Amino acid sequence: MQTKPVTQFKKSREIGEILSDTFSFVRNNFKSLFQAIWQICGPYFILLLAVTGYYVYEAGDFSLGDFANNSTTGMSLINANGLTGGLILSGLLLLVSSLVFYAFFTATINYYIKSYIAHNGQVDLDKIKQNVQQNWLSFLGMQIIIGLTIFVGFIACIIPGIYLAVPLSLIFSVYTFQEKEIGEAFSSCFSLIKNNWWNSFLALFVMAILVYFMNFVFQLPLIIYTVVKTLLISKTASISDPSTLVDTVYIALNLISSTAQYLFYALQLICVVFVYFNLHERKHQTGTLEKINQL
Repeated sequence: MQTKPVTQFKKSREIGEILSDTFSFVRNNFKSLFQAIWQICGPYFILLLAVTGYYVYEAGDFSLGDFANNSTTGMSLINANGLTGGLILSGLLLLVSSLVFYAFFTATINYYIKSYIAHNGQVDLDKIKQNVQQNWLSFLGMQIIIGLTIFVGFIACIIPGIYLAVPLSLIFSVYTFQEKEIGEAFSSCFSLIKNNWWNSFLALFVMAILVYFMNFVFQLPLIIYTVVKTLLISKTASISDPSTLVDTVYIALNLISSTAQYLFYALQLICVVFVYFNLHERKHQTGTLEKINQL
């Protein structure tokens, strides 16, 4: 019986190896990885999709034409369009549910790989669940820290935001595999990436482009449907009113593209882990020392 190859994370890699090994790891471990994601993140994923559908519905129910035709004050206009109880509420719910889902999702991916490494290609699902439940709030906090830090960087001059995004992407891996506190993990990211920023940036940038095109494939049906329906209704309804575009098919296609977007994010998270181990191996040669000790 042929067994699946075991991926060695603790080794230095070139950019091409990081990308190819990311896809190979997902392909060889798709079943158990998806099982872990579904069992741990399933309820939060379903909740996120429900809130996404609610947001799409509320956004479509809001007519841009009302801004042009309504002469009331700003606050009256907000109330007239139901923004306070509808669009703003759905937007806030989408933000909160996204943060919670991504916290569980990111923790699941990282602890899955940690278990995979510890058991030489096998995983302990119960241990993964336990780690995620114990630490998801820390992952949520790190998400908020990263978001605010990068936001300030982009506000400053865009380039600082891009620079900060690369080392800060490693914070989840440092927290998981080195078991450091959030503050220590934050500072360790910058020490780890020193003299290797460009290679790390290129690996993450190329993976982001690949994931974008994969997402685009699932967005095509929604784009085509929107264009066709816009052309069909342009003679009978105002194009400035998005509510004429939003129907059951539109919401369903939007949810399909959103599902792909959420799940393909796993590729970026796994790529970050490979980048982390590449940097860690170059600085500390942990994997090499372990192989020597095993001889």
